Amino acid sequence: MAELNFDAPTIALSLPTQIEMHMIQNWELTTLKEGGKDRSFEIALATGGAAAGFFQNALSVARSVYSKEMVAMSDLLLATVFVVFVTCSVVLLLKSRGLSSKIDEIVEEIKARPIQKGSSQKAKLGSSETSPIGVP
Repeated sequence: MAELNFDAPTIALSLPTQIEMHMIQNWELTTLKEGGKDRSFEIALATGGAAAGFFQNALSVARSVYSKEMVAMSDLLLATVFVVFVTCSVVLLLKSRGLSSKIDEIVEEIKARPIQKGSSQKAKLGSSETSPIGVP
């Protein structure tokens, strides 16, 4: 019978000299998680594009008012739609900007917390000398 010989590969592992971990509260985690899911910026761009489509009607109404001519009702209605879309776009852009700045503030606040130096000894999980998460 033939003998099989397997040579195990050498595994090299490098570790950083210090690992910084951050404990965060549930509301911070929720805010960070939901920060990427808000679609207000995309909706603001869409409403801005729609407003651009109705810009010609608003311009026509402005020209008619300036020259003291009769304003067509359809142009007046579509100019109102333009104003509504512009307003929605601005409000959504401001909301989007506020959410992104709030997330940046939370991240900076978490990073600015004082670092507590832990023991360099290896902690055994479940031992009476360590906390429930294994930190001495």
